[in-house]
Amino acid sequence: MKEKAEVSKALKDSFDYCAAVLQTMDDQKAAASPRVSYAYLHVIVHSNEIYGNLVGYLRASGLCRHRRPRAPRKRAKRNSAGRCATLARCGT
Repeated sequence: MKEKAEVSKALKDSFDYCAAVLQTMDDQKAAASPRVSYAYLHVIVHSNEIYGNLVGYLRASGLCRHRRPRAPRKRAKRNSAGRCATLARCGT
């Protein structure tokens, strides 16, 4: 394969194949043998590693923010004694 279209098609076909196989994966199939378990685990770990590489590249290139803004934290409700109402319900 030397043409971009050929490589793109092969890559798309491989993603389609893997997606179809992973859709049918269940616990019994994943634990069928050590080899299958290792291969399944490798796919998951490798995907996470690649995602980490992409995020680092995008952040270094200024193409995405470093962090998503966090929602403000809600304060716990206090009872008349000033204690946390949630803890008071638990008996502590």
